[in-house]
Amino acid sequence: MSAQDYRALVERYYHSVDQNDLPTLFSLFDDQIIYKRPGYPVLAGKEQFMEFYKGTRIIESGAHTLMHILVDGDHVCVQGSFQGVLKDGRVIETEFADIFVIHDGKIVERHTYFDGIQV
Repeated sequence: MSAQDYRALVERYYHSVDQNDLPTLFSLFDDQIIYKRPGYPVLAGKEQFMEFYKGTRIIESGAHTLMHILVDGDHVCVQGSFQGVLKDGRVIETEFADIFVIHDGKIVERHTYFDGIQV
């Protein structure tokens, strides 16, 4: 995969999340995905990852704005902002950074960081 392919894969991830397109979202990740996110235990494997997005995730809806995407080998780093609504009705806005590791066309690792709010 080229750097452009890596970038497109990550952009497709955010689009899938924002559109609540879970079949596409899940198709982008390896079965052995490792996901680290503040305030949650490490999610290991696609089953835990899917459960997070189907039920545990406290976000009802929202939109990501991607400001910077850097590709270095099999790593993609994203800086952006998120505006959305939580399941309890609160409106949130935060900045974030994500680090993705991609192998054989699938995301095998993701680590999320938030600025000042846990979502």
